[in-house]
Formats: sequence, C-alpha cells, structure tokens
Amino acid sequence: MSKTKKEHQNYQLMPESTECRLQIGEFCCSLRFKDVDWAASVREYYKGFLWEKEPDLRIDLKIIPHKHWIEIPSSLILEKTVNGNQFDFHSGLIKGSLDLGNKKANIEVKYGLLKNARVFEQFLYQVYYTLLEERYPSKIPNDYLLHACAVSKDDLGYVFTGPPGSGKSTIAHLSNSYQVLNDEIVIIGKRDGAFYVRSTPFNGEFKTKVNNCVPLRAIFYLRHGKSNYLRLLKPMEFVKLAIREIIVPMPLLSEDNAKSFSKMMNYCAELASEVPCYELYFVPEKSIWEFIELSLGE
Repeated sequence: MSKTKKEHQNYQLMPESTECRLQIGEFCCSLRFKDVDWAASVREYYKGFLWEKEPDLRIDLKIIPHKHWIEIPSSLILEKTVNGNQFDFHSGLIKGSLDLGNKKANIEVKYGLLKNARVFEQFLYQVYYTLLEERYPSKIPNDYLLHACAVSKDDLGYVFTGPPGSGKSTIAHLSNSYQVLNDEIVIIGKRDGAFYVRSTPFNGEFKTKVNNCVPLRAIFYLRHGKSNYLRLLKPMEFVKLAIREIIVPMPLLSEDNAKSFSKMMNYCAELASEVPCYELYFVPEKSIWEFIELSLGE
C-alpha cells in the first residue's frame, strides 16, 4: 500500500495534466480529457485510486454539450447496441469504439451523463469486465463486482451486501475504527484457491474509504431488525439472495448476458461453500461488531 500512496502523491503533482489514471482492481484505466479542469475534477473525485502504472486501456473522452435537458437512465446495461468494435449506450448517451489490441478506446459522452458520476461509472464497470476477460480468457468470470460494503478488520475482509436501503452505508459508518474498503461496490475474486475482497474507486456515501485488498473472512446479507441476529445460510439460500447484488459481467462489446447468470449462480454457490455466508439482522449501533465477533467466535 505504501507504493500506491507514493504513486498517488506523485500523480497529484501534475495539475496541468489532462489525464486521470484510475485503478480499478488490478487494472489501470487512463481517462484522457481535452480540458485540464475536467481531468482535475475527476482526479479529485477518485483520489486514493490514482495510479502511475502503465495503462491497460487508454480512453479518450469527447464531451458533447447539449442545450436541452436529457433523461439519464438508472442503468446503462438495459439499452446498448454493438456493431463490430463500436458500441452505443442509450442512442448516443455514450458511444465509441474499442481497440484492445492497441489498448485504446474513443468515446463521446453527453455532458449530462458525465456530471452524473454514479451512472457514468456503469460504463467503467463494463471496462473492468472487458479487461478481466482479456487477461483471463480461460477463467472468465473469475472476479465479480458486488453491491456491498466491505470492512477490513485484523487484515481480514468482512462483506455486507443487500439491496438499496438495507444498511450498507450504515455499516460503513459504524466501522470507522477499522478500514472501510467501500460502501457501494467491491470486487470479490479468487486467486490461488482463496477468495478475497478488494476496494474499488466507485463512490458511495462513505468518502474516506481505503484502497486495499484482503482475504475474505465472511459475507453478511443485511436485514433491518429489532435486535441483532445471525443465521448461517445454505449455499442455495445465499445464491438466491446474492445473485441480485452482483453486477452482470458484461464487457463493452457484448450485448448478451443470458449466459452470465448460470456462471454467476455457480460462482455464488462455490463462494458460499468455501466462505461463511450469513443473514444478518442488525440494530444500527456500534455494538454490532461485538455481536459479530462473539457470533463468529473471534
């Protein structure tokens, strides 16, 4: 982590740069703007996840102004067309081309979408899955983006997932004495036979997240409760709950996600067979961690 911090500090010493080199998992994605101020604002937004590594993909952005209000969808996955190496989201909201052989992409983004960072980031989810597929073609999918809060405690990762409003950001704020990796999107992956959880740059409500990667200790599916209660989930119980919170692994040049669901289900079943997965009813109080430690025998 010290190297990452040093690289982050060095990178911020270049305010005149029109580039933002962003770390997404194990990949470096370069966002290149024509405007210095845009690049600076994006670097500020993603501070803590800036990287001086040679980019795995360079994305040149052209921002398209518009005089009239445009509707921003809640999901970019629902309407996308692909023609060869060309892609188009929501009839020109984002459109461009991808040349993986030369590690570059060119996109046009309408101004209103780029200002809505939470939706624009869905484009970056697909960039991540694209790079993952290219690097590990025989193992895809090996990692998943998951709607979750993740906390590192004693160098072990605890993941809290669930639908919007279930308490992910609440858990993050109750965990500020530990390392909060994210309260919005994390990466769950497997390397050398062991599962891990990793931070992502994608911003939720908790802004002081830490860029880290740790072994996965346990996963909790959150429920609001009148008292703290923990129940171990059977693998298929966990699959039915967690499958809703996984971001479908759709690369940029793919329109078909039907095959992804069976792989996602198998992955969740494997995860639940190797990592303890629980249903957690909780009261939003600091004592939640005492309850978790006692329940897990730690």
